[in-house]
Amino acid sequence: MICNPFVPFESFISELNAEEIIAVFTVIIGVATVFLWKATRDLVKGAEITSERQLRAYVSIQPIGIFNFGEVQPIEITYSLHNAGQTPATKVRVFSGMFALPYPQDFDFPKINEAMIASSTTLFPAAAHKGYTVNSHALPVDQVKAILDGTKLRLFFVGIIKYVDIFNKEHITKFCFSIGGEKFASMISRSAAAGGAVVDGALAFEHSSQHNEIG
Repeated sequence: MICNPFVPFESFISELNAEEIIAVFTVIIGVATVFLWKATRDLVKGAEITSERQLRAYVSIQPIGIFNFGEVQPIEITYSLHNAGQTPATKVRVFSGMFALPYPQDFDFPKINEAMIASSTTLFPAAAHKGYTVNSHALPVDQVKAILDGTKLRLFFVGIIKYVDIFNKEHITKFCFSIGGEKFASMISRSAAAGGAVVDGALAFEHSSQHNEIG
């Protein structure tokens, strides 16, 4: 049967026999079922994504101390890793470096050596893990003075944290902290006068306005 597009739907239906009517409504139901399946699939997928985001691990880092600041020995920075998520993070690895860079910050993320072998750990929810990193070389005298002055140069502690969540997905946290200036110089002076070379980094390090990202 050829359908006249100008014939009202009611007239078109009245001209069909029972089998043709069933066939027409079967097609309509089939199309509606496909749309319903796609809508349900998208809804389920969205719920799964939301659930993963709520349950997955979120690993961050906080520098807590600095050793050997000066031009004699390579600087060492101690840090604490923290999992703010609801499930464990596995294969947690930290790749980091220290750089004397312009302040205020306006630079591209420095190249971090990821070729070196980094030990990995498992970080449970609300747990902390302490670690440390040592610079490859001592700083030149002019950079040490500029960092203590803090108006044009600061010491930046930057890096990448890589880890795997319980859904077997790998994530990256980029971090960037800086330290320097009058407050830092005063703390260095006090620690040297006390016979030590440690500065409480939690009081002195600042989050950079750039390069702090999660993925």
